[in-house]
Amino acid sequence: MSEVVTGTLDKLDTRLDWLVKFSLTTSKGTLWLGAKTKEHKALADALVKQDNFAPDDRPMWEMEYNEEQSEGRDGKVYTNRWVTSAKTIATPSPSQANGGVAQKGGISRGVASNGVFACAAAGKWYKNIDELIAGISKFNHAVDLAEAACAGTYVDGAEALLDEAKESDDIIFEEEI
Repeated sequence: MSEVVTGTLDKLDTRLDWLVKFSLTTSKGTLWLGAKTKEHKALADALVKQDNFAPDDRPMWEMEYNEEQSEGRDGKVYTNRWVTSAKTIATPSPSQANGGVAQKGGISRGVASNGVFACAAAGKWYKNIDELIAGISKFNHAVDLAEAACAGTYVDGAEALLDEAKESDDIIFEEEI
């Protein structure tokens, strides 16, 4: 009879090329599972990739597994949990992963957009709204920088990126004559 567990990657062991062993952090504690890489290559690849993520950035997994008893070389009986199916069911939002920063499209992005739009409408970057619309990628870049400033994740040198965005041509909105 198969069982289902939900959790995030905790530890990963890929020492054997035919087997990926890993533990999931669940609401009930840590649970070790295994998957044969030949049968579950996509799962093994995803776990290897996620092992490089910060723990808060790892997605939630739902895995179905079967338990199997086997005797080890030392004579002890071990319980192996073999994954039969796995899927991610949720990824952490940037607000969870970044200590409260809202995700793109969220409240902080709206605040940043309003600030950038107010500057643009005041003529600080654009002469008129049509020019603003034509430079939408520049606008989005400016909002990204303003959002980073609001979130406290602003990186020095971002002004140079803003200047570069203002000077670059936005081919998508150019009209051919």
